[in-house]
Amino acid sequence: MGVLALAERLDRLVRWIGERAAWLMVALMAVTVFDVVGRRFFVFGSTLLQELEWHLHTVNFCLALGFAYLADSHVRIDLLRERLSPRARAWIESLGCLLFFVPFCLVVLVVSLHFVEISFAQGERSSSGLGLPFRWAIKSFIPLSVVLLLLASVAILLKNLLFLFGPPDVRARLSDLHRPAAAPVGT
Repeated sequence: MGVLALAERLDRLVRWIGERAAWLMVALMAVTVFDVVGRRFFVFGSTLLQELEWHLHTVNFCLALGFAYLADSHVRIDLLRERLSPRARAWIESLGCLLFFVPFCLVVLVVSLHFVEISFAQGERSSSGLGLPFRWAIKSFIPLSVVLLLLASVAILLKNLLFLFGPPDVRARLSDLHRPAAAPVGT
């Protein structure tokens, strides 16, 4: 398997998980509506429902982080970035991944695994007697999200390195990697 094929497989995996995670928003909306209607019209308040909302939101966010990075939906300093050539953008992205992003993900992964391990060992549960048990289960999505983010960053790093140093046919295939962003509507 070539480097580009590996990058594309990682990209597809992270996107597939992110797209599936988006469906959790439907469940989150249903639980939220049920909770709000129950509180307002039936005087039915539930700590369990509120915690379920929090858990669904957390899982959705964690599973979508890598997808957001691949979709270029993260914060950038566009004012500066737009003035750079595609090669300069690829260099900055590559160096950012190598020097900051990958090491950050690895540190957070190690720390979060320990965090989950402690929670599991203690049998941590909600501080509310009527809340959800197994707090470690929701905390386990933190290292999972970091792994997905790490896979996304490896895919982007590989694509950028191929854009910079790959054979001409591969560089041509990746030519839209750093195309200028579309102008906002109304400008």
